[in-house]
Amino acid sequence: MFVKGKYLLINIMLIILVSILSACAGELGPQGIQGEQGSLGPQGLKGDKGEQGSLGPQGVKGNTGDKGEQGSSGPQGLKGDKGEQGIGETGATGAIGSTGATGDKGEQGSLGPQGAKGDTGDKGEQGSLGPQGVKGDKGEEVTGATGVKGDTGDKGEQGSLGPQGVKGDKGDVRNSIIITSTVISLDTAGEVGRYTSVTIGADGLGLILSTNGSDFSANNDLKVAHCANTVCTEATLTSLDKTTGLSSMTIGADGLGLISYIGYPNDDLKVAHCTNTACTDVTITVLDTTGVDYPSVTIGADGLGLISYYDFINDNLKVAHCTNTACTEASITSLDTTGNV
Repeated sequence: MFVKGKYLLINIMLIILVSILSACAGELGPQGIQGEQGSLGPQGLKGDKGEQGSLGPQGVKGNTGDKGEQGSSGPQGLKGDKGEQGIGETGATGAIGSTGATGDKGEQGSLGPQGAKGDTGDKGEQGSLGPQGVKGDKGEEVTGATGVKGDTGDKGEQGSLGPQGVKGDKGDVRNSIIITSTVISLDTAGEVGRYTSVTIGADGLGLILSTNGSDFSANNDLKVAHCANTVCTEATLTSLDKTTGLSSMTIGADGLGLISYIGYPNDDLKVAHCTNTACTDVTITVLDTTGVDYPSVTIGADGLGLISYYDFINDNLKVAHCTNTACTEASITSLDTTGNV
């Protein structure tokens, strides 16, 4: 502070001296040539810091400009000295901006190439044997066409007559066996008992087939009599169907009666399968409608019915092979077609 006052006093004295010299001086002469600029004097001492002015009002916040492109990063400058902390008031914190919309999902990239096939693994142990499957149905048996009948061979020569045997001794009349039988009338109502056929049922009792009425009449009944005992002194009579002629009966593999006969009025081949051992009820099926006669039935080694008969329309020998025990279906074959056979 003392140095500062000293310089102020020197300045005042210089001003006074200049004033005195000016008063004593004569008329101002012409301005001399400007001398060369002297060298710069030493910098004066730094003056005291003035008082800080009051803080002016904060201006209105301008709109945020568009974000410029990011410039390339320059080299990092030297770290400057830490500046004095300003006294200005801290501005209010701006509101947080809303989150921008999520961009569209990019397209899926193309499928990459398939990787190389890996090595085959070791063969696993064989699994346990599964349960045996259900036995399949028996295949349909198809009878092939009958081959052409071969020529009849030449008749062989008759062999020579052998020597007559020695005449035996005359028998003793006392050793002769007289055979007797018991005859029973089972059905006596009207004209009955034509074209009979008999067999023994699965129950060990007789089963008798017959036709009632005159030939080719609508009143011809196909009847069956089931014996009540082994001697057949009594029987249960049942009318099965209408017939015009011959019939035949056997016992099927199921132990039930199987009957072939000529149906009325079309002379077709019919078969009746008994539904019980007494044959009081039957299932009836028409097998051939060409006009038939002389039917005969038996059971083959396959347990199925086999019926032979005469086709009088075409004069052929035919056979029907049943495809089931009830003979509801059959395969029909013409066995002989040469002449009236």
